[in-house]
Amino acid sequence: MDDDSEQGITNDSKILCQSLLASRYTTPKDTLFRDDVFPTACRNLRDKNEARVIQDIARLLVPSPESLAAFGAKEFNVLTESVNEGWNNCIQVTSTRPQPDFAVGFKRSMFSDNQLTKLQPLLGVL
Repeated sequence: MDDDSEQGITNDSKILCQSLLASRYTTPKDTLFRDDVFPTACRNLRDKNEARVIQDIARLLVPSPESLAAFGAKEFNVLTESVNEGWNNCIQVTSTRPQPDFAVGFKRSMFSDNQLTKLQPLLGVL
């Protein structure tokens, strides 16, 4: 790291990192996590914007449930995902409309009409 925090690293974070480093794992093949590629990938992301980091790294950490379903994990067929979409139909609790980089939720078809009616006061426009 180029810049160390003035606050340092918490003891819990140190313990977690040591535990992760001591664990055995299989590096995914043909990804940016491959041992011979990872240092270059990190260098390429230095000083890049959030969108670039998300593009290169996020799907490695959080695979797309829709893609997993397409490859045969049918248990994910009940989920839908959005990328950088504004939550236009939600009740706002802040002055700005939420627009997460990545979100996963249940498809509307997973709810009965009765369930949707019960949820309506919490969700705003359905």
